Parts: sequence; structure tokens; C-alpha cells
Amino acid sequence: MKLKNYLILFLIAILLAGCGKKESKVINIGVILSLSGDRGAYGKSSKKGIDLAIEEINNSSETYKINPIYEDTKSQSRDAVSAIEKLTSIDKVKIIIGPISSSEVLAIAPIAERNKILLLSPGASSPEITNAGDYIFRNVSSDLYEGALMAEFAFDSIKLKNISIVFINTDYGIGVEETFRNKFKTFGGIILQSISYNDGTRDFRSIALKLKQNKADAIYLIGYKEMGIIVKQFRELGIKTRVISTAIFEDPDILKTAGKSAEGIIFTSITFDPDPTNPRARKFVNSFENNYTQYQMVTLLWPMMQYI
Repeated sequence: MKLKNYLILFLIAILLAGCGKKESKVINIGVILSLSGDRGAYGKSSKKGIDLAIEEINNSSETYKINPIYEDTKSQSRDAVSAIEKLTSIDKVKIIIGPISSSEVLAIAPIAERNKILLLSPGASSPEITNAGDYIFRNVSSDLYEGALMAEFAFDSIKLKNISIVFINTDYGIGVEETFRNKFKTFGGIILQSISYNDGTRDFRSIALKLKQNKADAIYLIGYKEMGIIVKQFRELGIKTRVISTAIFEDPDILKTAGKSAEGIIFTSITFDPDPTNPRARKFVNSFENNYTQYQMVTLLWPMMQYI
């Protein structure tokens, strides 16, 4: 009799479950970003775009609900490695957005490739990422493009013949420096010197003294937020040489730090149409404008869903 009662209760439970609303499938995705440290501002900016895109997806889909699991790299490659190991072994994610910097992406790419984790970086540009693996992607152009473009512009458009390079000693900095140097030389330009500095450096006076020894037509500056400090220190030490730089230089924080020292600096820029004709892009821009004060490129979450 007890067994019969249990069977009846079990069947009732099944029927009641069938009458209820079908629950959406929750999909965990990993997000590895530099939310603190020297490049924390870039990670926070990307997080805003990701959060808005996930909100849009979750509000419009009854089939899927995206649950982002954020991990902070603290702008360090070793922390990026710890993050992906946790996301793959504990959270069992199959998709990861991030990291931002090339060094962090290249540090975790072998782990993502080995575990067949789809990894999409929203900011890494090192040429080495192109061959990092079949599961490794990015939505920004390679340094091969930016460095070559600036080299051509410097030589042909503003007629620079002798250039000194100052670059950060990371995969990103090395990639841009090598591309620019090789391309500039093919045009007939001369690289007087190429000086690197370590990530985290804040005193650039020794570099300024080296630059004073050569009369370059311009200084090609490659770095992150510290570029504002570099330019300011150069000007304070009497270096009036023209400075050209990368797309990162248009960061408002860099311009604020540099102040008047930034006047006259030429840099490349990643173009973004704030009034796109694509309806999905337009919807995202409107949403971003309503929530934040800066633009962020539309994330590629929806196309990634087909791989789940």
C-alpha cells in the first residue's frame, strides 16, 4: 500500500512539474578582465558593455539565461592563469570573454585551447594571438595593422625621417614596436633608438636623458595609462620633440594626466560609428548612452551562442 501511495505521489509531482512554466537554460560564461591594477579602467569599461549585452539577451530570450562569472586579473598574467584554471575546473564554463591585454591572453591561450574553451578577447592586439589556437579570437585589429599604418603616415604624410621609440615591455608593446620599426625602415626611415620600460614604471627621467642625446624628428610612444605621466615628464625636462602614439592615447585619463603636454600629439584611433544603421547596434548604443557616458563596442555574445 505504501509503495502504491508513493507511486501516486510521484506521478502527481511529474504532472505538476509538466504544468509549470519551462525554465530557461542557465549558461555560465567566464569573464576574465583587469578590473583593478594599472589597466583596471579598461576592464571596467568592457564590463559595462558586457553587462548591458547580457541584460538584453536575458530579457529577450526564454530559452537561454546568461550568467557571467567575473574574475579580476588585477592586470597580472599570473592572476589571469589562476582565473581560467578556476573557471574551467570548478565552474566548467565553455566560453570566456577576455582578457584585455595581450600578455594575459597569451598566458591563458594554451589552457583555453587544451580544454577547447572558446575565448574572445575584447582588446588584445599582439600579432602572436593570430596563431594562438583554433579557439582563440579577438574583436580588435592586430598590431600589424596599427603599427604599419602609423609608420606609413609618419613617413609619407608628416615627413618624419628619424624616430626614437619608447615602448612598454609587454606583448602588446613589443608587437607594436616591432611592426612600426620594420615598416618605417622599409620606407627608408631611420630608427635612432628603441627604449623599453617595464610595466609599473612611474619615473621616466632616465629615458628622457637618453632621448636628449639624439635629435629625432619624433618620438613614437607605445604604452598604457602611464603615457600621460611620460609625456608630462618629458615636457618638464625640456624635451620638445614631437610625439606620435597609439589609439590608447585617446583615453580621457591619459589626456587629463598629460594636460597641456598632450597638445600637438598625433595618435591612431579605432573608429566607432556612434550612429550605426544596424538596428541591433543602434539599440545597444541607445542603451549604453542611457546608462553610461562613454561608448563601448557591441559585444559578440549572440553569435557565440551557436557554439554552445
